[in-house]
Amino acid sequence: MTFFTEIFIIAAWEIWNLRNARIFEGQVASLQLWTVKFKDQALLQLHRVSEDLRPTIVQWISTTM
Repeated sequence: MTFFTEIFIIAAWEIWNLRNARIFEGQVASLQLWTVKFKDQALLQLHRVSEDLRPTIVQWISTTM
């Protein structure tokens, strides 16, 4: 999969998780919470990226969000 596809899937997954937490657990969903969860999940997925691309992706995540 391409980098864009991976990022899109992570973003959609975290939206889905926030939605479920709101519906089933009554938690509050916010853009700030989504951003934190998205960053955490994206950083966890770095093991799937080649080592030469990791610094670029980490920099992208830290400057974009």
